[in-house]
Amino acid sequence: MAVSYRVSPTRGTGGFLETPPEKKGLQHSLNNPLAALLAELQLLEMEQLTPDHRESVERAIGLTRRLIQIVRERVPPGQY
Repeated sequence: MAVSYRVSPTRGTGGFLETPPEKKGLQHSLNNPLAALLAELQLLEMEQLTPDHRESVERAIGLTRRLIQIVRERVPPGQY
């Protein structure tokens, strides 16, 4: 599993510090991959698909949107 870091500006120094994932909020950590998944599904939805595949993609989009809503409603935002 790869570890990713967010680069954020620091006050007063003009430099950048890397913020490890455990310092970011859970909401932020979940929203990024969910947003990427939703974007990929929406691109797939624009392709010519069979009716069965279209139905599956639409269902996946709906479920992903539901997950995003759950994260927004129930997971507290982190402090950065």
